[in-house]
Amino acid sequence: MESVLLTILLLTDTGQLDLQIIVPQKIGSNASEDFESQVFYNILIDGKTYTVNLTQKNFLPRYFRVYGYNYSEIMQPLIQEFQNLCNYQGHIEGFLNSVVTISTCSGLRGLIQFESISYGIEPLQTSARFEHVIYPVKNKNTSYSLYTKMDNETSQLSHKIPQIKKFSGYIRYLEIHVVVEKQLYDHMGADTAIVTQKVFQVIGLVSAMLTSFNITLVLSSLELWIDANKIPITGEANELLYDFLNWKKTYLVLRPHDVAFFLIYRENSNYVGATLKGKVCDRENAGVVALHSRTTSLESFALIIAQLLSLSMGISFDDINKCQCPGAACIMNPEAVHSSGVKLFSNCSMEDFKHFISKPNSRCLQNQPHLDPFYKTSLCGNKQVDDGEQCDCGHTELRAKGEICRLSEDECDLTEYCNGSSNVCPENVYLHDGYRCSMNQWVCMEGKCRDGTRMCEEIYGEGTLYGSQACFEEINSRNDQFGNCGLSPSGFVPCNFNNLRCGKLMCISKSKSPFSKQDAAVLYAGVEGDICVSLYFPYRNKNYSHMWVPSGTICGDNKMVEIKLIAVG
Repeated sequence: MESVLLTILLLTDTGQLDLQIIVPQKIGSNASEDFESQVFYNILIDGKTYTVNLTQKNFLPRYFRVYGYNYSEIMQPLIQEFQNLCNYQGHIEGFLNSVVTISTCSGLRGLIQFESISYGIEPLQTSARFEHVIYPVKNKNTSYSLYTKMDNETSQLSHKIPQIKKFSGYIRYLEIHVVVEKQLYDHMGADTAIVTQKVFQVIGLVSAMLTSFNITLVLSSLELWIDANKIPITGEANELLYDFLNWKKTYLVLRPHDVAFFLIYRENSNYVGATLKGKVCDRENAGVVALHSRTTSLESFALIIAQLLSLSMGISFDDINKCQCPGAACIMNPEAVHSSGVKLFSNCSMEDFKHFISKPNSRCLQNQPHLDPFYKTSLCGNKQVDDGEQCDCGHTELRAKGEICRLSEDECDLTEYCNGSSNVCPENVYLHDGYRCSMNQWVCMEGKCRDGTRMCEEIYGEGTLYGSQACFEEINSRNDQFGNCGLSPSGFVPCNFNNLRCGKLMCISKSKSPFSKQDAAVLYAGVEGDICVSLYFPYRNKNYSHMWVPSGTICGDNKMVEIKLIAVG
């Protein structure tokens, strides 16, 4: 039993007592286990059986990657060992104010929240009988503060009122990039798979809290500082925040995200985070620093992140004299971090959010990422007409092994075949990043051949060619809006001779008609008999990324774009 206890303490950071060994009972299902959109479990807690109703709720887009740094301090994707379709959210049947957030990848791992108490659940790794450990979560009572402009703070929990109506209508989306610094990486287990799983658990808890706003939280990418930190993590919260914002302006410019999170660890601290209020859609200032201390549980850490994210959406802390709560604790009450159980947004928070989304500075919440492959998986035989189906009668006849179930979409993408034992096509597989393609002139990146001519044709039209060496040398040496190698707080980043082809994208126009695109400035330059063309979009324009040589494009001898040069294997 001692080894079990040590494992659980390592994975949860809660310092809990009262461990119970249970065997969750899955309630009847005939669907393929890995792809069920809804599952039910009977779970024994303190001698009483509760039924948990779970619905698939994934927050990873198709392009999600976990990144680290190699020995040359160059960012690169790490081995992807996680599964994308086993994250679930739901409730306990018979308990209105309850939330369950669980991963079913290998056993059940997550949090079961009643109104005023929470239980963690994790699989017993050595068990052959699907045994799990369940335990009450204890949140330590430590004082803290957030660095932001706070209005009308309170030290009391808000008054309880009946259920507050959630936002309805269209779904809003918020893409986040998460950076885990070295000390927190070590504290969370110093293992890529374990740390990634814990981040998934935290993001799942935050996502569950944001359902009141009809927001889908999307984890676009995760960055782990495994060996060393890239910026100092000492100083006050405001200093950390501005250092991180300055760092992200240079190094995250090509990572898709609305807001970036910097998760750090300190043994003890008098604050837990910092953000700029109402700036979640401000590309330069959308950042959050969240601190995980030694006594912080994952439940408390998720609440801290939810509070910081809410502040960045213009939501103030609750005033006890004005705000009312439908549960035992409101999310935007500073004291809520010390309580266990479900946290909900107050009527004041709902009004603040309503005001925020009525303003132009909330438009990033309207951008829908490419989530279809993971947010709704078509399943033959479930008696539901899913996307891509003309009918579904509920009876599945498996196709023979070796028959094609997904055609290749690119020379860097591989064809998938039926395995004869499942009604689900195997996961989409493609050639590894850096593999040569297109007559050995370009390389594969995320299943696509980074063919320069194809990129130019997608922007300027058929017949456009990829820029010549002379085009890149002539224009990217200008160090202005049409030719540069990135942006920094002080202005344009100049290109040195070795990376002239790794900054602004240059193409050769063969059209007799001028290129016309709204909100874009276009430069035409005659260079050695060719008409070289370069675009400029304002920083916050949705087409901003189109003017750069995309990540993964060869831009020199044995080099390709990845914010800065990285070697091609």
